[in-house]
Amino acid sequence: MKSTTNSGNIMNRYLAVLLAFGIVACQPATDDATETIAKASVASSTADGDGLAAVLDALPEEMQARYQYRHPQETLEFLGIKPGMTVVEGLPGRGWYTKVLLPYLGSDARLIGADYSLEMYPLFDFATEEFLEEHQTWTTDWVADAESWRGADGATLAAFHFGSMPADLIGTADAVFFARVLHNLARFEARRKSWHGKCCRWANGYLEESVRDGTRVKTGDRAVSWAR
Repeated sequence: MKSTTNSGNIMNRYLAVLLAFGIVACQPATDDATETIAKASVASSTADGDGLAAVLDALPEEMQARYQYRHPQETLEFLGIKPGMTVVEGLPGRGWYTKVLLPYLGSDARLIGADYSLEMYPLFDFATEEFLEEHQTWTTDWVADAESWRGADGATLAAFHFGSMPADLIGTADAVFFARVLHNLARFEARRKSWHGKCCRWANGYLEESVRDGTRVKTGDRAVSWAR
């Protein structure tokens, strides 16, 4: 009971900050949309709202079946995400929102995938040795996979793990989009602080760390800290 209460308090503490980046409901992964990305990229060349609608209309039916639950047009418009931006997508998974964002943002934009810290993955019950080994190369593997979805006119790509963001990304993003990240960051927050608190008074939890990176990549503030 105590653990559940702590996780709720942690979530509430950062919710207002994360809304500034962009948070929407959790999304499971879906199948590849490679064959339709080129058509969607062409569709995005009109005015922002019409362009996004055209992109969404061009994506596969299995993706469109989820629109009634995820409301991608309303979500991206509400968050002010527009073509030409540099956007960080937290935990892109197998790319449901990635396949929307790549053609919509366009060739003048950049989409940066951000995955959980490598230190966090062993905490999951399903994390086998093979799974953990595969995630060691996630930053290059995800970019390679997403390249096959972007078509000729999609956004360029980069990737990093929370807690190890490259310095050259600081201050480069226009928006940070957390679509399916928060629940597990909060779930393991107290455990991370317990470990690091033994040796470091100002230890950050996983949620704090991701918010810090999200703030730094957007504002360029190298001194941001979410330690207590």
